[in-house]
Amino acid sequence: MRNTEHPDGGHSRFDEYWHLVDLWRYYVRLFIEGTTFYAAIAGGLASFALYNVGKPILLWVLLVPLVLGIGLAFLSIKGVYQSNQLGKAITDLGAKLDVKQRVHVSILTSVALLSALFFCLSVVGLCAILFYGEDLPTPTLP
Repeated sequence: MRNTEHPDGGHSRFDEYWHLVDLWRYYVRLFIEGTTFYAAIAGGLASFALYNVGKPILLWVLLVPLVLGIGLAFLSIKGVYQSNQLGKAITDLGAKLDVKQRVHVSILTSVALLSALFFCLSVVGLCAILFYGEDLPTPTLP
């Protein structure tokens, strides 16, 4: 956050604007890092599960990314709504302050929506591995 304190000890509307922009940046970074973290965890455990199809440990291995994916999907869907509110606040305050270069606030909504879609699709894929893993063809080396 920028240090823009005024001599009288108060804060201006520009301080509030920069605080909202910094919050927007943090949320974009959080969505990207969270999705990357989940992809690494789910991908690693899915490959382990595909290698060990038919073993009883499969349920417990896939339980972690399934629960995590469902939870993150709901959080991402909620994030779409909240990012719209944050974007509206940034846009309205920027218009009041006559800010010339506006923040592209729709990016956060798009990232949240894509994250939610990714989590939902990965949960469907993990369920397919869990319930139909034995029917999948086994990879062979040439």
